[in-house]
Amino acid sequence: MQLSRLFSRPLFVWIPEYRGGKGLPSCISRDCNCNPKVKDYCRRVVESVECKCDLVFVKCRCAVTGSYFSIVSSDYFAQWSDMIFHFPFVLNQKLVFSNSLMEMVHDGITAQDGLQRTMANMERRRKQRYYKLLGLFSSGIKRNHERCFTYLAPTPISEDQYADQNKVVDNHTLTTAWLHATELYGSLCEKVMKDCVVKRVMRMDHSVKFCKRLKLWKAKGQRESLKDAKMLLLFQNEIGQIIGRRPTRSENKEETRALLQHKMVREVIGREVVTKQDPFHVITRITEK
Repeated sequence: MQLSRLFSRPLFVWIPEYRGGKGLPSCISRDCNCNPKVKDYCRRVVESVECKCDLVFVKCRCAVTGSYFSIVSSDYFAQWSDMIFHFPFVLNQKLVFSNSLMEMVHDGITAQDGLQRTMANMERRRKQRYYKLLGLFSSGIKRNHERCFTYLAPTPISEDQYADQNKVVDNHTLTTAWLHATELYGSLCEKVMKDCVVKRVMRMDHSVKFCKRLKLWKAKGQRESLKDAKMLLLFQNEIGQIIGRRPTRSENKEETRALLQHKMVREVIGREVVTKQDPFHVITRITEK
């Protein structure tokens, strides 16, 4: 391998036609048994955690209808849904994101400080990859000099050049990609709601914002302030009775779990509790900003 190509974008070639061992692409229509012809070779930029990648795929032409289709598209995956389990990316209108990156974005959006820490982590990971490649570059030069003392070593790109080639996308783009990737959850939730039988309904509300500084009184009558408490978390049963309450600093799942472990609450819902971040409040915060 040429040392100068170490710093170029990695290539990911998507060839789903080999899944059946035939070496031929499948038509976008399941009812069509034709052998599509390759029309064009395409490339799209993929945003991964450590760098930008190039996704290489083909566009095909149906031998019966003459229509063109891409093997990397929502329509193609809708017809061949089993392929989506092996496709390691999330499609967007303009960009493609890796699944590992979307997991980091999801954790960042549901965190209290938003995507700021996630973007800083991505920049740190990309900088680490540059120095790893620089080490491989230096090792390759050393081996080439040992084989040929007249070897003329190339000059590697600088850290600033590599950072410019692999610049992290902005906050708005990551948020839009997350909203697009989570659209599936809405239809899945509707499907579950249609088929499930509800025996008991519990309501938890984080939105009772009452003050910036909460005044608390000790048992001896001394007053103290909890500066960071910004909202009150209420837990109600199916008839609206409040069976649990807790001052909370944020909407994260740790403070929610602490409320659900109270004795009176556990008598209603049981001892085993699993908490997840409610995406409704996250979307509300994004809309307000």
